[in-house]
Amino acid sequence: MDIRRVILVTGAASGIGAATCRRLAGPGIAVIVSARSNAEGAARVAAEIEAREGVAMIHLGDLVDPVIPSALVDA
Repeated sequence: MDIRRVILVTGAASGIGAATCRRLAGPGIAVIVSARSNAEGAARVAAEIEAREGVAMIHLGDLVDPVIPSALVDA
């Protein structure tokens, strides 16, 4: 698949973050689904992205932890 964009969405496992992921999902779009700890919600959102022919990557971690923001950028 030819990826044209990579989008990072924080708080993506539920609510507005999940809705944002759904809205952005589609062919050529990779979405990094970032959430503090809601692995089940993140997996559900990732499955919805992939159902819309997008690419999903799940990244769990609290943004307060100084390691997490740089790990997200590296992803």
